Amino acid sequence: MTDLVFTPDELKELATAPGDRAVAALDRGDLEAARAIAAESVDAHFSTRDIYTAWNSLTVSYIVREFGEQALIESVPAAVRTISRPWAEWFRNGVSREAIASMATIFRMDGAQLDAIEENESTIVFVSSGWAGNRSDQIPGGGDLRLFSQAIERWCCDWLGYPPFVFHDGKSGAPLRLTFYKNPLDVPQDVFDRLGAERDVARIGAAFDVSGALLFDADELEDMRFQAYALAVKAIDAGNLSLARRHLILSKTEWYLGHHFGRDLITAQTGWILQTHGVQHCWEAVDQCYNLPTMGPVLGQVDAMSYRDQVQWLSTLFHQHGMKYTWFEDEGRLALDAAPCGSGGRLIDEGAYDGPKHLPLVKGPSVESFGLDEMPVYCMHCPGTNKYVLEHGSPHFLLVEPGIKDGKITGHCRFNIFKNEESIPQEVYDRVQVQRPESAADAVQLVSAQG
Repeated sequence: MTDLVFTPDELKELATAPGDRAVAALDRGDLEAARAIAAESVDAHFSTRDIYTAWNSLTVSYIVREFGEQALIESVPAAVRTISRPWAEWFRNGVSREAIASMATIFRMDGAQLDAIEENESTIVFVSSGWAGNRSDQIPGGGDLRLFSQAIERWCCDWLGYPPFVFHDGKSGAPLRLTFYKNPLDVPQDVFDRLGAERDVARIGAAFDVSGALLFDADELEDMRFQAYALAVKAIDAGNLSLARRHLILSKTEWYLGHHFGRDLITAQTGWILQTHGVQHCWEAVDQCYNLPTMGPVLGQVDAMSYRDQVQWLSTLFHQHGMKYTWFEDEGRLALDAAPCGSGGRLIDEGAYDGPKHLPLVKGPSVESFGLDEMPVYCMHCPGTNKYVLEHGSPHFLLVEPGIKDGKITGHCRFNIFKNEESIPQEVYDRVQVQRPESAADAVQLVSAQG
């Protein structure tokens, strides 16, 4: 395959966020197209969400299997300590509309449309059948993600004196009832007993009591249950195009909080393994908990697609990381240039490998570090994926050429779908110490000689 597969306009369209494509359709008066884009984008982030759910759940099991149950007493609280602190701080002064709205964004994007949001003068309750705790029960060999919700509650007791949100139920298939107590002193004693925390009335009383009033009207509660794309469809059907436009614009950032929690959680878990048990265990965990269960099925699925469909599929997947990118095509490849990668690249840009998160780095040139002197621990799955893909031969899919400046990963990386093996640069093989197949190596030498 040497001909170009896409026109420049098609590549630009592929790289345009669905919310922007739907807005453009609204602007040209094509309501049918705008509605279709919005409707097909509801829950479209679930494939990325489910990758993080499975990866985190399987990593819990890996830690138990390799290091014993006692290891979870260290790893689970350590994993959520810094990444859940913002949730607690939203409630430092008590319950607010803004804090509730932010939590609703996280939990509707995690569990799909919320079953209900209930409010009375004392509490607000999110009801979610599809929350991560219930989903983790369905993962073969997975660990219980409820361990993290309890650890978050416990950290909140340390930080605030009480948990401002309590994870009630959400087990054995029953819906989660995430409960916010408007008066912090109303959090039941049995919650403190379950968490092994002291109920310090003086400290808890530092937060304001906002009970005795409804903080939201019925329409607001109903809207908080739904994703922005679903609300856009509803607005288009009602003929309220300005409201539809607002929801489509907001759709581009709605998944940010939930995506980053799943990303940060797996980074913290693998980082704990790296710091506590070394790079080989960390590499093994990434292989067993991500590459084998996720990339294996993905490669099988992609291999059955046409090349054009592979590119469209990857475009959709990377939109689910809430990131900007551009496509480049030549005779040998289609390349997605991240600006930056919505997961690992953003962690780097956020300064997550410095304070306060202090996520660890893989040190020393190796397969695990793409041959560099250091590698951010989250990004370590990229050499793992490259190695896995190259060893399987085809498809030549999602092969990463890392963005590097001054010998360090920048996170502004290139993700390639090569049209044939001969087009894969030798450096891609060398970075992960995979031997190039002889037929491909001979072809590359022939092309070089002819050049």
